[in-house]
Amino acid sequence: MKSHISLSIFLFFSRLATAAICNNNCGRQVAGTGRNDPPLSSRSSLCAAFVATYIPVPAIPQPTVTLSVPSPVQKRNVHDPRQEAPAPTILGNKPAYASSCPDVAAYWSACQCFDGIKPTTVTVTEPTSVASSTASPSCTPGAEFALHVIEERSNLCRNTLQDEYVRANTYDLKSLVQGRVPVGVGRSEVPRYDQNDENQPINYRGVQGPAGSTIKCNILVHRGYLKASLNGSYEFIVGEADDVVMVWLGDKTKSGFNANNADITVE
Repeated sequence: MKSHISLSIFLFFSRLATAAICNNNCGRQVAGTGRNDPPLSSRSSLCAAFVATYIPVPAIPQPTVTLSVPSPVQKRNVHDPRQEAPAPTILGNKPAYASSCPDVAAYWSACQCFDGIKPTTVTVTEPTSVASSTASPSCTPGAEFALHVIEERSNLCRNTLQDEYVRANTYDLKSLVQGRVPVGVGRSEVPRYDQNDENQPINYRGVQGPAGSTIKCNILVHRGYLKASLNGSYEFIVGEADDVVMVWLGDKTKSGFNANNADITVE
């Protein structure tokens, strides 16, 4: 019974203290209805935000362990001095209009004169951070190539590729390579070839023509991407060619290229 009476008296004193705060100049300036600058609703909103304590928590639930420990029942002498609750840690600044409140602690107390505004703890879930990265494209220096070996006695070799009167811009590229299976493929950092004995099979970057073939009728097809390190205009130069060299640049390298629309032709 004594314990119950002491608790009631404690609450009663708390209410008296709150009433005193609300009736002084600070309390009237913060929660009073006799002023309109700023409006009462604005002052109430400011106070509600001021007395709230925000605790961020990770978006991903963390494992928790709860231990159930029985609370020991202790006898307490009700005549002993009451232990004061620890003073709250108040963060933030009081607004400029609350000039009658000497400090943030007084403003914090006056804010509680509003009905329904009490110190609260608000748990805020931190936004989930999505790790993103821009993938660096894998780039191996060089151009892919395919080697086609044309039979020297074939009509295509004798009447087109070896005919000095047939101009390169009249070649029918589809008939030259479409549907033809290359003897080998590879990668070349520098599309350049030099071989002294024309009666031997071609050997280009480790890809060799079949036995009995020569270098007289061969088609090398290269494809690749150009990555410029600086913005600007670039000039492409193809040196002297023993046979025919054709170069296409831009979108037409994907589709629509033909012997007549090559950007560079050397023959």
